[in-house]
Amino acid sequence: MAFFREDQIGLDCLMVLASVDDHQKQEQTWAALPSWNRRPDYLRQLLTHGEIESDRDPVAKYVTLKAYEKAGGTLRRDLFCDDDKKAYLLDAALLEKLATDKLQKRAKQIMAEGWKWVDVRVRYAFDEYVKYGELRKTKRQPDAEEATALEDLDGRIASPRADGNAG
Repeated sequence: MAFFREDQIGLDCLMVLASVDDHQKQEQTWAALPSWNRRPDYLRQLLTHGEIESDRDPVAKYVTLKAYEKAGGTLRRDLFCDDDKKAYLLDAALLEKLATDKLQKRAKQIMAEGWKWVDVRVRYAFDEYVKYGELRKTKRQPDAEEATALEDLDGRIASPRADGNAG
């Protein structure tokens, strides 16, 4: 607060510092910042390192904040955030487990459709998939049943619907 009164810190950076309860962490992070890089976005990045933003992380969005809290996940909310959907998730392992469990349920449904193999991954790792290569695509003429289905679809697309909109 003394820095704010002396115009050594702006309100935007002060708000970011207030998002963390640990006063020692606030002081250490601010002191470690070079004077030329005392921006609120960089300061937030340093203060929340290792925490998962519920409104930005795709896995957190998939699991949902409600499910994470229901499972006993610990989180931290920002004092200046008006949105109840915004929080910092502190238990990455629990989040990954919840996402895997949710994906496994969907994988069982897909297996029931007749697929021989379903692989569940919470996050895409390019190195894991590149080793499989790419299947060569071949073009072929549709058989009689497929040709009939394609003609039916083409007809449905071409004919105007009853509500006046096209296909």
